[in-house]
Amino acid sequence: MFYILKGSVRVFAGTQSVLLRAGDTAIITMDSEHRFVNEGGGAARLILLVSSPVA
Repeated sequence: MFYILKGSVRVFAGTQSVLLRAGDTAIITMDSEHRFVNEGGGAARLILLVSSPVA
């Protein structure tokens, strides 16, 4: 899960992407290829939460 604190970040997952801004959240499955890019003019800050699957 990505939670954007400041700035704007584009999150790519597979063939899709979404532009997130401060206050936005994206949830991505752990087994999907993903990356993120700062698309704002200044610094971006985010929280990245990684959790193992629950059995």
